[in-house]
Formats: sequence, structure tokens, C-alpha cells
Amino acid sequence: MSFEFDSKPAKVEVDVNEFIMSIAGAAAKRVPSRTILNHVLGAVRCKVNTDPELLSQVMLNLLDNACKFTSRGSITFGYEMLPDAVCIFVRDTGAGISTERQMTLFDPTDGNRHGLALCKDIVESLHGEIGVESDGEGKGSQFWFTLPVEAAEEADEAEQRDVTPVAVFEKPRDASRPTILVAEDNDSNYFLVSSILEDEYNLIHAHNGNEAVELFAEYNPHLVLMDISMPDMDGYEATSIIRCSNTDVPIIAVTAYAFQADRLRIMDSGFNGYISKPIDADHLMTEIARLLNNGR
Repeated sequence: MSFEFDSKPAKVEVDVNEFIMSIAGAAAKRVPSRTILNHVLGAVRCKVNTDPELLSQVMLNLLDNACKFTSRGSITFGYEMLPDAVCIFVRDTGAGISTERQMTLFDPTDGNRHGLALCKDIVESLHGEIGVESDGEGKGSQFWFTLPVEAAEEADEAEQRDVTPVAVFEKPRDASRPTILVAEDNDSNYFLVSSILEDEYNLIHAHNGNEAVELFAEYNPHLVLMDISMPDMDGYEATSIIRCSNTDVPIIAVTAYAFQADRLRIMDSGFNGYISKPIDADHLMTEIARLLNNGR
């Protein structure tokens, strides 16, 4: 069974960053008091030709679903560019979903007629796909849906240069929470770091060394996680520039290189420590706490 719409979906140019920000304002009123709401904006402004009302309905349904099963913890939503699509996601640290339940989650049964099943029909009417990922009960979940890249148009280069690379906002905003700048060009690696840190820290994401330098100057974070290997400007050069204006902020190198010579170069290049990939969550949390407790 599927749902029928009164008319064809509209096609209106929608700025995805502006859409995410508008949803953040509406969603803030729906989130449980002990749950932190994060939204992530893309580094490159993109626009899609789609139906904004239907798009909003899907997002709010997915966020309502996340709130229902996340009485405390965090909910993060945003988007990323894939090779052939824009992927919009809602990730939570809530109850999680069993593998068996994931198989039927979008079926119009068990009172789901106006929830996730409706989301599926709307997304398909917009020529996209929808899905869910979860490692099981008690381990949180991520819902996602795509819009085809044929519907997306990147803004011209001048407009892109005016966009703040990425900002993450928290609800409730707690000034006592330290802010960490995460310089990481791989979105999957960033999401891993985010899942480890987002409950305790305000996070800002830079996709390369240039953005790291710009965002550091703008936000003055308490600590920097700096990937060594990044496009445009690597972690060594970005750290060198930051050190020209701030010699005290702790900077942790994140690297796949584990040789002793690499470690020595890192420690001689203005870093206060390093984390090897694949990242160990306990080690990362311990190293951050150690450096923050030592003062800026």
C-alpha cells in the first residue's frame, strides 16, 4: 500500500543549508529537555529543485521519530554530498533498532501509516531513496534519504566562497562546554569523531587546512583535532599558521602514520599530542581531557 498525493510534487529551488537551519528552529521546540540537538551545514552550498513542504514533512517526521526514542543523549541532522546524490540524515544516540525491525520499518502497518511509511512514499515521489542504519537495540540509529544529483545545482564559485565552511549548533547551548575544532576532510571519519565527542563538546568541522585556519580565527576553540593528510593545506601547514597567533591552544594530530619518525615530526611541529587511526574512542577522550585539564 502506498499513499497518493493530491497533485504532483512542486519543483522549487531550495538552498539545502537554509533548509537545514529552518528545520533546526522548528525542531528545537520538539526535543526532550535532556537531549542535545545538533545540525550540520555543508561546506559547499548546494541547491535542489524539490517540494519544500514535502521535504519539511519528511524531516520533521524523522526528527519526531528520533525524539520519541532519545529521551537523553543527542540527535544530529544535516546533509552530505555523494557522487550522485544529496544525502540528508538524522542520527540519534537513542534506543536503536534490531535488524529484524529494520526490515519492516517503512511498511504501512502497526500504526505507522502516517509516520515512516509516509516518509518513504514522499521521498520516492521526489525520486529519492530512504533507509535506516543501526547496530542494534541500545546503539542508536541513523535515518537517511537521498535526492538525485540531477536535481541539485551547486552555487557559483563566488557564492560558495561566502559560505561559512561548516557550523554545528547545539541545543541547549551550554557556554561551559568546551569547543573543539575538528579538521577532517573525510566525512565518515568526522562522523565517527562526532559520535564520540558530541555529547560533551561543541564541535566545529573544517574540511581542509584552509578552513581550519579560518574557523580557528573565527571561533577560538579550546582544542583542535587536526588531520595530517588533507587537501589544499595539510595539517602541518595549518598548525604552523595557527601557532603564529596562538601558542597555547592544544592541537592533537590525527594520523594514519604510525612510524616513530612520523611521531617525532608531529611533536616537533607544534602539536601537543597525536591520535593514530583507526581512532580508539577511550584514547581520544583521555587525551582530550588531559590537554584541556592542563589549561589552554
